[in-house]
Amino acid sequence: MKVKSCAFRPTLLMAALMAWLPSVQAAEEAAAQPAQPAQSAQGESATTPAGGVPPAPSVGGGGLFDTSTGAAQAAFTPGYEAAGIGGGFGGEVVGVGMTTPVRGAPIVAGGVFIYPGLGLNLGNNDNVTGANTNEIDSTFYSLRPQVVAEIKTRGDRYTASYAGNFTRYQDSSADDFDHHDLQLAGDNVFTSRAALGWGIGYIERTDPRGSTDRGVSVAPDKWHSPIARAMFAYGAKGAQGRIEVEASLQDKTYDNNRAATRESDVELRNLAGRFFYRVAPKTSVLVEARDTEADYKLSTSTNDNNERRYYIGATWEATAATTGIFKVGRLEKKFDSPSRQDFSGSSWEGTIRWQPLTYTAFDLTTSKSTSDSTGQGDYILNKYYSLAWNHMWSGYLGTRVNLGRLNSDYGGASTRSDKTTSYGVAIMYQWRRWLQVGLDWSHAKRDSNINSNDFTRNVTMLTLEGTL
Repeated sequence: MKVKSCAFRPTLLMAALMAWLPSVQAAEEAAAQPAQPAQSAQGESATTPAGGVPPAPSVGGGGLFDTSTGAAQAAFTPGYEAAGIGGGFGGEVVGVGMTTPVRGAPIVAGGVFIYPGLGLNLGNNDNVTGANTNEIDSTFYSLRPQVVAEIKTRGDRYTASYAGNFTRYQDSSADDFDHHDLQLAGDNVFTSRAALGWGIGYIERTDPRGSTDRGVSVAPDKWHSPIARAMFAYGAKGAQGRIEVEASLQDKTYDNNRAATRESDVELRNLAGRFFYRVAPKTSVLVEARDTEADYKLSTSTNDNNERRYYIGATWEATAATTGIFKVGRLEKKFDSPSRQDFSGSSWEGTIRWQPLTYTAFDLTTSKSTSDSTGQGDYILNKYYSLAWNHMWSGYLGTRVNLGRLNSDYGGASTRSDKTTSYGVAIMYQWRRWLQVGLDWSHAKRDSNINSNDFTRNVTMLTLEGTL
């Protein structure tokens, strides 16, 4: 049985809108795609020329400030929750890039520049809870306000930001959620060789029903977390060597469904160090060590563990068309409790971009890592692969096609093994300098050796992104 909604479908509206937009464009030529920052492997910012494609995602930072619950949940939710405003655009980043990017025109109050933004999503999700049977099909809308206050002084940059996501489902009100992200951050450039980025914040999020192995409750699992992070970089641009030291703290506590979620309350402490050595004008080799300590708050928990990664790799811009970073090494995950099975084996992270033309690019991303169990097995070993094609057809019209695959094997007593495939198509139209319209469709399918864990989901969304 499938609970089916016969309400509005955003695809019909978008078809009519796209037929009408070219006539508007003739009256007012849209501005070119705004520049988007990309954190380079060495922590330096890069921007996209007007009309160019967005930069590739970076793995240079090591993911030490990831507030998600791991790759398995990320694969479960493609297109499920709309990203905050600016997620597909970007803005300006200085220093080591800890401060919040901005876009649009600011409101100036004294020496403070304030950048407000608002996003609206109208869509349909044909399997809200990722169920194997009795799927819930529902239309939804998301309202996503954001504001960034920025101060610049003597090469330093400071931002205070808020981003919200208020999503409502027409046929599944139990799955409604409100997300809040607050952050104060700074990028301080001390000399041509030394820079410090730092950030403190507070977030409130949810784990969608079905996205973890805790079982499906009557509502999403809500949690909050204060967070802090810092990264110090030493080494001038173009220097032979460069050093980065990074640390972060997160205290994650669940607020509801406590019978199941209290075992997932956790304190995370992360530390990383990297050394880059330039062997050619645009190529550096690197060594990296990362340590993550997970301290679960429940006194009877056996999930406390320490994870260490040791990598060697390279960053390069072999030609004007090919850039990338790739790291390979060893991962060791050790539990405090002897009842849990440890993991020790190979690990890797990599992103490669091939950009044969300024307006088209192909991004390949891959990783192998572990994530903590949320109910089944002792840990989850994830191997992830994705390929995306970004193309700008003009200064105001772009598309993205992506394909991803996640293989998840559960360690310990569990024999569960999942293969999740996702793909999607998106079109973006810069209607005005201050307004972008988009339509995207995503599909996710999980095949498991335990049939009850299989699911299929299709999400279609019409998106409006506005700034001043």
